[in-house]
Amino acid sequence: MKKLYVDQITRAMNTAEKDNYQDVVYATAALKWMVAKIESQLNKCLNVEDGQCSLTWKHDDCKLLMDILYDLTEDVKYKEKTWRFDPNQTHLWD
Repeated sequence: MKKLYVDQITRAMNTAEKDNYQDVVYATAALKWMVAKIESQLNKCLNVEDGQCSLTWKHDDCKLLMDILYDLTEDVKYKEKTWRFDPNQTHLWD
């Protein structure tokens, strides 16, 4: 999980409950819950494999969700794949 967001959630929880010493644990759990909710929306797309949509045709919603997930987690699996053209490929679908 992205440390900045864990810290921000922890700070918000700390100002709300002064006697809570497990704020980082709770903040991390809260952020993991949020990531799981966003991932569940992303996984509704039939093109998602290993947490990534192929973004082959008008998947702007998937791109947005993947950007949010990357921002929250800094996990590279949410970065858009870079597709490269193979010069030896004779047909588009080979």
